[in-house]
Amino acid sequence: MTGAAAVGISTPAIEVAQRMKASGASTIPVCENGKIRGFITERDIAVDVVAASRDPNTTLAGFVMTKDWSTLSLPMTIYGTQLM
Repeated sequence: MTGAAAVGISTPAIEVAQRMKASGASTIPVCENGKIRGFITERDIAVDVVAASRDPNTTLAGFVMTKDWSTLSLPMTIYGTQLM
């Protein structure tokens, strides 16, 4: 297994899926100008590309990526995550 590097927002979904397969990763960061703009997951590809009958060769990572994400700081309790 090799590490999956970040992809750009204009990377086609098919290329993201191929990188996931090659690396064994289920999530890959999507970057623009050196900053993380979101993450694309296997679920994003399955739901927003495959199930929506979109062409994975022309559907871009920036279109299907998860944009609203949160980070957790240690120590954070389960109760603390519910307050987010």
